[in-house]
Amino acid sequence: MNAAPFDEDAAERWHKMTPEQRAELPEPQRNWNVRNYRAAHSYVQAGSERMAREDARKEKEAAKNAIVSVSAVDFVREFQAHDYIIDGVPIQPGYIYGVTARTGHGKTTVVTRAELAIVTGTPLAGREVVQGRVLSLCGENPADKQARVLATCQALKIAVPDGLRIVPGSFPVAARMDDLRRDADANGPYRLVTVDTSAAYFVGEDENSNVEARLHASELRLLTTLNGNPAVWVLCHPVKGATEDNLLPRGGGAFLAEIDGNFTCWLDGDRVRFHWAGKLRGPSFEPIMFKLRGRTLDGLLTPKGKPVESVSAIPIDDDEAEKLQRAELRDENRLLFEMMRDKSGSMAAWARACGWLLANGEPQKSKVHRLLTELKNEKLVKHVRRKWQLTDAGKKEAVAC
Repeated sequence: MNAAPFDEDAAERWHKMTPEQRAELPEPQRNWNVRNYRAAHSYVQAGSERMAREDARKEKEAAKNAIVSVSAVDFVREFQAHDYIIDGVPIQPGYIYGVTARTGHGKTTVVTRAELAIVTGTPLAGREVVQGRVLSLCGENPADKQARVLATCQALKIAVPDGLRIVPGSFPVAARMDDLRRDADANGPYRLVTVDTSAAYFVGEDENSNVEARLHASELRLLTTLNGNPAVWVLCHPVKGATEDNLLPRGGGAFLAEIDGNFTCWLDGDRVRFHWAGKLRGPSFEPIMFKLRGRTLDGLLTPKGKPVESVSAIPIDDDEAEKLQRAELRDENRLLFEMMRDKSGSMAAWARACGWLLANGEPQKSKVHRLLTELKNEKLVKHVRRKWQLTDAGKKEAVAC
């Protein structure tokens, strides 16, 4: 194809280009086809315009996100006061809290009781609640959650409410926020979101790594942005060897630093104290006491026709808590006396001697084991070579009984 006459201003146009444009288009030569060169030039020029528009967009975005101070007058003008979701307990919308307890200390049971109080708008332990819908992310044991919900609803004599929404199974929360937002738009707004448990939704390698624990907590905080600006309760396992005064969530100090407070559950006999430890944004409050009560689920049988058992949390007042504490002390004294009387006895033998029998006549060994655990914490008994024995302090208590 014959080359078109060379365009004398092609070189001039090339020299006016930016260095980036010239890098994409070589300097024109006199033997080039001018039409092809002009087409290439137009292509590069269009790309340059696109780049300019993108640069302008980035500058506008940067300006929007720029750090700009505001006066204190304007700053406090945007403050919004909220009622605590449970009266007297500093649980605020848009905040994230831990609920930390050792395994078997009633955190799922107590949280289920609180969820149903909020959904139904009924007081919890005499405290008013702000009614609203609740979302429960149940990643650790959905079947156990089913039983707790049924037991608690039957104890309250209410139907299972639609306002308590359950998402069974664990998943990476941050990666599924779009799905959770769609759910909240369709089924919310939510007053409270509970996460059972933190460990079930942890996607890192080391739960005790400060960096990973902080990232995990910040990802869980995203749940506060769901429709309704809900408060979030994250059920947590404690640090190793945790005591009632040291019920802090696993994750080093980073997880605790990232959340807004840490509520606790501590089992004492069949009573659970709901309080806080480590951190709380807001005023302190008196512990709320619950009694754990076993319940046979109505209308449910196993495949072999046996009843299904679960447990519910019943709020109790101070007087009843003291009565239960005195009864617990009497049971401990009775066990210490029987251990002194029958030093080589077993848990079954001691249960029979104390008169602690199940409905079918079998010894209530679980009660003896629970009491022995409490007595061990008080250094009144010890476990040596698979046998429970009285300590010297325990012998003195047994004699005093």
